[in-house]
Amino acid sequence: MYTAKLKVFILLSLISIGLFAQEKSVQKTFKNVKSIAIITSSGNCIVQKSDDNNINVEVIYSFDDENFEPRMQQRGSNLKLQENFEGTARGSSTWKIAIPENLELKFRSGSGNFKARNNKFQASGNSGSGNIILEGITGDIEFNTGSGNFSVKNYSGRFKGNAGSGNFLIRDAEGTLNANSGSGNIMVENAKATLSCNSGSGNVLGSGLGINGKSSFNAGSGNVKVVLAGTLRHDLQANSGSGDAEVDFHGSQITGEIVMKANKKNGKIVAPFTFDSEEEEKQGGQTILRKSKKFDDSGVMVRISTGSGEARVEK
Repeated sequence: MYTAKLKVFILLSLISIGLFAQEKSVQKTFKNVKSIAIITSSGNCIVQKSDDNNINVEVIYSFDDENFEPRMQQRGSNLKLQENFEGTARGSSTWKIAIPENLELKFRSGSGNFKARNNKFQASGNSGSGNIILEGITGDIEFNTGSGNFSVKNYSGRFKGNAGSGNFLIRDAEGTLNANSGSGNIMVENAKATLSCNSGSGNVLGSGLGINGKSSFNAGSGNVKVVLAGTLRHDLQANSGSGDAEVDFHGSQITGEIVMKANKKNGKIVAPFTFDSEEEEKQGGQTILRKSKKFDDSGVMVRISTGSGEARVEK
């Protein structure tokens, strides 16, 4: 009986050590840095705003020191931060980096997340499965992730994000916004921007949108819905291969010309007005219904189309 209890105690102790490995940290400060390259295997990166003009780096990790080394090397105005492993290592790491404004960041990770808030910088990067989280950021941003998600809030600048299967949430943003996902959903809320949003099999939804330039919303098999926040003064496209495609003017004046298309056999066109013209087109052996309505001479073109879903306009 005693031996059995001892074995259980030892087993629980080993599990406890494995789950709650002691965290260690390394801190360093760098000056006169203009660009930072961050390369991690699975480590996360958290970018904060520094209280001075220095770069303050803290690495918090639970790896064994025999297997893990956080390397930090400055050459001129360039700083390189990198994880180095020897043999098999178990644990985790987080890089906390406090920076002043107007730096250039490059991030590369196998599965680590990138998170930044309340700062102004340029950044680009890739992660195999990590999430990209931006809040209160101003600057040009371009990131790619395989299966991670994007969360972009209170953003201003030129943003380009690509995800293999991840979702996008973009809220309270302005500038030029490009979001592309192979199979994830894309949701944009309260944006004043030029937008390009595309998903292979996910839904593409936009609400409270002020369109500041020629914009497009596309889905291969998901639904597309665009809800405007004001009078449309730029060209707009909403397209779905087999889902529904809808533009809701949300009480704003309808301007320009609206052209709607749907497959005659499986699709449907719905609008709260009568059309000026209706015709049929032959495309690849299929018959496509095309209906159009011109409201004024503003030159704005709205195109709404679907293959086998419903193309719809709401006032």
